[in-house]
Amino acid sequence: MEICGEARTGREGRQMAEELKPDIIILDISMPDLNGVEAAKRIRKASAAVEILIYPCIIPSNSYVKLWMRGTGLHREINSDRDLVIAIEALGRHKPFFTPTQRK
Repeated sequence: MEICGEARTGREGRQMAEELKPDIIILDISMPDLNGVEAAKRIRKASAAVEILIYPCIIPSNSYVKLWMRGTGLHREINSDRDLVIAIEALGRHKPFFTPTQRK
């Protein structure tokens, strides 16, 4: 794994995603200027192949479910650094990831 960039805002993240074309993007749901969900929607429009992990995620609503159905990983609980690594590895294989409590 290699980190190719870090953005401070959702708009900056969207712009960097278009320029850097990463395989996986991790977005904070509460990013300033453009929240993680809105940034994910715009990034997804520009590149359908990119995997997106948004966290921390609050109780899913229809918009969250729609994003997940398009291959976006949404996680209410990432309990450890290990869970984060496993989530990134799963998205790298284009597979969804669920924490143990989400699997129940």
